[in-house]
Amino acid sequence: MKILKTLSIAILGLGLALSTYIISSQPIYAQTTACSTNGTIINPITFFNKSNRSIDIYWLDEQCQEVKYRTIKPRQVYIQKSYNTYHWVVRDSQNQWLLKQVMPPQTATTINIQNLTYRYPRATVDRSPDVFGYQIQAMYVLPSDGIDQKLDINGQIATSVAAFQQWFVGQTGKERLRLDTYEGALDITFVRLSETDAQIKKKGAFVRDYIQQLLKDRGYINNPQKIYAVYYGGGSTHSCGGGAWPPELVGQVAAVYLNGTPPKSSACNKNVLGTSVDTPKYWEFVMIHEIMHTLGFVGKKFTPSDSLLACSPNEHLGGHTLDSSSDLMYQGSLPWNVPNLVLDFGQDDYYKHNRSECLDLAKSVFLDPTPPDAEIPPGW
Repeated sequence: MKILKTLSIAILGLGLALSTYIISSQPIYAQTTACSTNGTIINPITFFNKSNRSIDIYWLDEQCQEVKYRTIKPRQVYIQKSYNTYHWVVRDSQNQWLLKQVMPPQTATTINIQNLTYRYPRATVDRSPDVFGYQIQAMYVLPSDGIDQKLDINGQIATSVAAFQQWFVGQTGKERLRLDTYEGALDITFVRLSETDAQIKKKGAFVRDYIQQLLKDRGYINNPQKIYAVYYGGGSTHSCGGGAWPPELVGQVAAVYLNGTPPKSSACNKNVLGTSVDTPKYWEFVMIHEIMHTLGFVGKKFTPSDSLLACSPNEHLGGHTLDSSSDLMYQGSLPWNVPNLVLDFGQDDYYKHNRSECLDLAKSVFLDPTPPDAEIPPGW
């Protein structure tokens, strides 16, 4: 099935005129795994676990189901015979994070695996991805005059992503977000823009849109199956983060503004990024909040005059919720309840709400394992 994708540069703002949309009851399927088939040629795969954690090797059978073959301890090498039609998956043994999808080997192949938080040297281009299909790519972006804090190579961004991933799994019990990795480690692309911090700040509420367009113009946003999680080392006078909100506002960038100075609020840089994998804090929740927006959440609340069941009954201020300050997507008069946030308080707005007519995170193609009725964000 051919999927058409469009991009509309815009940002969520208060008071925005909104129009009703309908989520199709027919899911849009997207291939994020591949099944093994019968083969005759055997090519060995050498798995080298270079990390300090055990990894699990899975074979994808003829029904695309993962069948566990072997656990490889840290610093060990394991050689697996494989037909040239077999697909394999590598996961972290402890938390089952997806580290790599292995294509059928056409020759003898060596697969190196590192930790998700392993510190590779700086990359100014996107490395060859470990997983195929829909995924989230991390980026460290600076204005031309921004101070380089080396967040991409000192472990802070990787720790931040690992922390919100771990929190997410703790909320869902199983599902994880599909992350762009290279040899098991989080792949982070560094970009220094030609525009100054002051020039970008002038865009006001549209800083995210401008950054997205600048990255697109320079060829960094070139994969229609990615969301780009941008850690921006510049400022915004509007907020500490921004995301798209499809189908009203279609886009691929979810951004945090590390030096933002929102009105009537503390400076964003009073918060520290990536302090612990086990303890997500403010920045981790801001980034995953903006990723949720970019996926289309919180979906709009239909009015009683609509024929469909109410979608996101607590939707508020365009893409947020109002029922609890402990909700990841809350926006209201109460302080955001960091670090005690939960994914969809009451499970009635955007995750496992059991309303097939409405957008549901549980069906997102950006989840691992990918649900059989997976859907792309509306409007993509």
